[in-house]
Amino acid sequence: MEDTDWAYLDVSDTEWMKALLAKGFGYVCSNLELYRRDFEKVAYADGYLPDTKGADVRNWSQELTNYLT
Repeated sequence: MEDTDWAYLDVSDTEWMKALLAKGFGYVCSNLELYRRDFEKVAYADGYLPDTKGADVRNWSQELTNYLT
């Protein structure tokens, strides 16, 4: 989520951290597991690897945001 263009969305780049902390550890972990189950294979197949330069991670970041909000 750090790779999301928060300025484009006109949202503070730290609000997502505060929102996750408010939801609690169990909520976050279970939704991360759902995200992994639904998107991990597709993300790797499409060329997204963590910290890869040039990969467009905005779509994956937005999907993760959807799972956690």
